[in-house]
Amino acid sequence: MIHLEVVRIRLFNLSDSNQVNILFQQFKERLNEIADHGADIALLKNTYVENDWSIHLAFLNNPANTRVLTQAAHLIEALRMIGMVNHDQWDPIETIKK
Repeated sequence: MIHLEVVRIRLFNLSDSNQVNILFQQFKERLNEIADHGADIALLKNTYVENDWSIHLAFLNNPANTRVLTQAAHLIEALRMIGMVNHDQWDPIETIKK
């Protein structure tokens, strides 16, 4: 089963787009220090709304690695300084595999 964390941010100022990239890179570096963290991560930018970004963390094992979630919490707090943040956790109900 998969556990999904979604962090969405709408920047207060479009000029802070570079900050999102910097914070994501720092988060990625911290994750690399955690052996077997078990997370796939992605940084996405909204196609239509320039100041909307999304970070997705997918864990193949539920519950998610607590050390990763601690780092994610630090990332979320940093993002709140530059925009409105929405953080969701998703647990699977049904999964279809090909």
